[in-house]
Amino acid sequence: MQLRHHSESDSNGRGDGTVDKTSNTDSTSRLMYHHLAEQVMDIIRARQLKPHEPVPSEGELSKRFKVSRMTAKLALETLAKQGIVYRLPRRGTFLADAPLPADLQAVADAGGSGQAPSQEDRAPTLIAIVVPNLDEYIGGIVAAVESELRQHQAELVVVITASREDEAACLERLVRQTKAAGILLFSRGGLAGSAILEELRENRYPLVLLDRLVRGMELDSVCHDHFYGVYQLMRLLLQKGHRQIGYLSTSFEGVSSREERYQAYVQAHLDHGLPIRTGQICLEAQLAADPREANRTLQAFLASNPQLTALVCVNDYLAAQAYYTCKSLHISVPDRLSIVGFCDHPVAAYVPVPLTTARQSAVQLGQSAVRLLMSRIGRSKEGALTVKLRTPIVERESVKDMTACGLRLERQCVGGAG
Repeated sequence: MQLRHHSESDSNGRGDGTVDKTSNTDSTSRLMYHHLAEQVMDIIRARQLKPHEPVPSEGELSKRFKVSRMTAKLALETLAKQGIVYRLPRRGTFLADAPLPADLQAVADAGGSGQAPSQEDRAPTLIAIVVPNLDEYIGGIVAAVESELRQHQAELVVVITASREDEAACLERLVRQTKAAGILLFSRGGLAGSAILEELRENRYPLVLLDRLVRGMELDSVCHDHFYGVYQLMRLLLQKGHRQIGYLSTSFEGVSSREERYQAYVQAHLDHGLPIRTGQICLEAQLAADPREANRTLQAFLASNPQLTALVCVNDYLAAQAYYTCKSLHISVPDRLSIVGFCDHPVAAYVPVPLTTARQSAVQLGQSAVRLLMSRIGRSKEGALTVKLRTPIVERESVKDMTACGLRLERQCVGGAG
């Protein structure tokens, strides 16, 4: 078994052994927990533990070596201060990820056998990806991640979560019970204030967020530029003469990508001196399993906004749903209402009037995330990085050019006057 990535420590990986001679009790106590810390190091060597695998708990050490839990706690805290282990409240103590003492590093380099392991014997790096589902878009990301990991001789474990609570529990299990060298996280949202993420960040556990940001917490992430994509869609609509532009989104629910898209819609209005009319904005739309199903919320929204000439939708699913809702209300797309989406999901090209949208590349996201994660596993010491990927506009048939319409009317009027 090969030890791979370890944590920062002193060159010898131990305390200096200094004894306070002013008190025999203090001296004995210090000698005891320093000696116990050395015993823990022996266990790490004997078990050939890998980074992020659990080391014996306070209770185990207390029982095995017949010492108090306080002595066991001090021993583990000593190793934690030296960067050899890290501790997660209510979860345990784990081998860290930085340089180890020379003798333990020799075990790591030799794979525990005294000889360098062959390529065939070397265990592949295990990477986990945590996702909320495996729809077409996320499935594309997973496929890209798996393909890129092959280039790094690494294997992938896919974890599908059932809820936000389950997501946090899955992260804890991956850290505590698996041998994953790193995690890619496509979160369900609501990450602000996450205790497990804060602990992983503090302990420099290799973790990269996919298409998510956590405000106030410095974490590596690879994201599409959601703001840029919607802003460019707004520019396109404005250039084509649209001024009454509505916005349609599902609830944000702490998902940063949805927030950024809405912010771009608002900013484009401000930059072009247009009023922001709250009645033209719906942020509580519900996605139906079939976009062709009647949607009363969208019907009511469109019926109450007959002045709209264009509608920006937070994603292509909702844009397709808006199209079919328009059809049910006999609103012609794009003659009476232009519709744009986001993502460039296949549904955008398959609706009867193919939708203009902003493209997200699942392949580029997956590849970039793996490269960033592997650099962290390779002990990159840079601060937290956010990689932004461009979201180019894909023009199809769902946007009407109002300026061309106005020009035709003007010419007709001039011709009639003659």
